[in-house]
Amino acid sequence: MAVYNSVLTGLEIDSSGAAIKNAASGFSGVGDAQTANDLSIDNLKLDGNTLSSTDVGGDINLTPNGVGKVVTDNLSFDGNTISSTNTNADLTLECNGTGMVMGIPIAFCHNYKDDAGTTENYLPWTDGTESATAGDRKAFLAPFDMVLNKLIWRMGSANACTMTIKVEAVDDGDPFTAGNTTTIATATQVHDGTDHKVYSSLEANFNVQPIVPAGKLAVMTFQADVDANAAEGDYFLSSVWTLQA
Repeated sequence: MAVYNSVLTGLEIDSSGAAIKNAASGFSGVGDAQTANDLSIDNLKLDGNTLSSTDVGGDINLTPNGVGKVVTDNLSFDGNTISSTNTNADLTLECNGTGMVMGIPIAFCHNYKDDAGTTENYLPWTDGTESATAGDRKAFLAPFDMVLNKLIWRMGSANACTMTIKVEAVDDGDPFTAGNTTTIATATQVHDGTDHKVYSSLEANFNVQPIVPAGKLAVMTFQADVDANAAEGDYFLSSVWTLQA
């Protein structure tokens, strides 16, 4: 193996030709120094404290062998799991300045009690009262773009029906009244009539992505194709959303 006691500027290792080359400045230097200002291997470049890809849009993949993990400082990356490697340590996501952590799910409760029939009901966000008309507090002001990831629900005194679930929005400057809501996404769920059976409607179940832009009112409605309840029954609904920048 050849050892160069040199300062290498712009060192490039050409894997195709199995050669080390420095066309720009050649090898130079004296003594025991064996350093390079930058080092390029295939599509990776190491320059100072920066490791970057040289191909346009290129990924940088750190792939352990077998059950190995990628470990950096006190963090371990294993598939979809980020964990701490020191005992009882916290995981902290800290923003810069006024920034916020995006992609963290937030949950809302929309419980109410009703003999819904086939009425389109506007779901509550702050109390236990739904409404057959747009208005009052049956909406939430989106601080950022909000994506509905999951709506999980169950109802009592249930009849077999097909429930239509809508995500709607009210534009900035418009009052939350009838005629001012715009349907963003729609999903349907077949209910077999079993009391308090749990159903889930996921983001992928909607016809388009159920996303409410920042500054608009987020609205959700439920409507059955036939009488949804044999009598007044409890509706338990929870929605999970993620915020996007």
